Amino acid sequence: MGGDSVRSRLFNRWSHAMRPLLFTCPKTKQQAPAGIETDFETLRAAWSETLKVSCPLCGGVHNISVRETYIYGALNDALDRHPVPLG
Repeated sequence: MGGDSVRSRLFNRWSHAMRPLLFTCPKTKQQAPAGIETDFETLRAAWSETLKVSCPLCGGVHNISVRETYIYGALNDALDRHPVPLG
């Protein structure tokens, strides 16, 4: 399955959408939106795919792993809801 067909499927689902996928720009080390919102079924189907995305932070094109992007986002959401005290 190619990145373009996965991207098309991620964009074109009409079931319950989840939060947008975010990725970390390798140049700026900051989080950026991948421009993709998806649902659970499509996420499961695209779990092991890699997508090319245009980065709004550095202007480059990056290959991102759907799986890594989702897991990173889920961990950040959990930390936002339940911050870990430092020290």
